[in-house]
Amino acid sequence: MIICIMAFNACTEAQVVVNSEYEKELFKARVKLVESFMRRFNCTEILHTIDTMQSGFKQKNIISLFDGLMFGTKGENDSLYRMANSFANDVIKYKTTLNNLDTNWFAIATCHGKLKGKSVDFTLILNTEKYAPDAYKWVIAKAVGEIFSLTPSESSNDILITPLAHETNFIELRRITTQKDDWILNYKQKQYDLDQTAVFFAYVNAGLLDIEYVKDLQFLFLQLPGWTFSIIDFDRETMNSGWLITSFQKMTDAEKKKFLEDVYHKK
Repeated sequence: MIICIMAFNACTEAQVVVNSEYEKELFKARVKLVESFMRRFNCTEILHTIDTMQSGFKQKNIISLFDGLMFGTKGENDSLYRMANSFANDVIKYKTTLNNLDTNWFAIATCHGKLKGKSVDFTLILNTEKYAPDAYKWVIAKAVGEIFSLTPSESSNDILITPLAHETNFIELRRITTQKDDWILNYKQKQYDLDQTAVFFAYVNAGLLDIEYVKDLQFLFLQLPGWTFSIIDFDRETMNSGWLITSFQKMTDAEKKKFLEDVYHKK
């Protein structure tokens, strides 16, 4: 009996050690921060299981930064996996690196908040902006959401400033701020394109909109020539976890320019 107990204790202790070592391996493998993702992408920090002396280690290091579940069960025969290899080859070919000071990467934050006390969800696109030679800050570049898309009231077609209003010092302007919110659009020029981001700032400034928390967060990168890709944080107990590439696609310089013009409100 004593021998059996001793044997059981020895097995239990060995099991604890195995679990502890496995947890350490998981912790090392996890891409814990966006900064860590950048370092691994730049090959200044290599996943410890990748042999840096082995041929093609840089490519394997880039592939390790993808969400492995995207490739299904086909492994290297998966068409998406082959596309990921093409992506990795271009990273090496163009010697692309990522840096916090880059101005062509974006945070896409899905926010939950309240507008006039009512629960709402909307998206904010943030980008980095330099304010000193080696310093940057995050700024809100664009707001997207139905709550920022004001539309004219269907019953307000007769709301207008009459042709002779100038003869009365535009006395009719007084009623603009006493009518329903959606009637205000009847006073704008037809060609005026209402900016959702401006509406966002107006809501916040007026104390009408509160941001309670960020529901989802992803980062979009445009640094790699011919490509764009996004990363999100995968919280799971596997060697493939943390901030990983969840989507990637081809994007021409012209398409990137159009995207940037839209984000930066340029025409």
